[in-house]
Amino acid sequence: MTRHEDYMKKKATDLLDMVNHPPHYTTGSVECLDAIKSALGDGYVHYCQGVILKYVWRFERKGKPLEDLGKAEFYLKELQKFIEDKLEEDE
Repeated sequence: MTRHEDYMKKKATDLLDMVNHPPHYTTGSVECLDAIKSALGDGYVHYCQGVILKYVWRFERKGKPLEDLGKAEFYLKELQKFIEDKLEEDE
């Protein structure tokens, strides 16, 4: 692997960590997102919708477009999983 490939792999790993599990959103063993989900219950759907809108809205303006789009994708997947889990509960 070339130095450039190593660099790009590290950048991709750093990006994924900052998108999926940023260290500044964890206190002890609790992730902020888990606390929000617990506190909001079914309102978590609307929280996800708002966050998706925020990241898509600003992705061209903050200087890290791929990170912002990755965050929007993360919350879209969160929303999808939340809805899937709710549908399974209702069966």
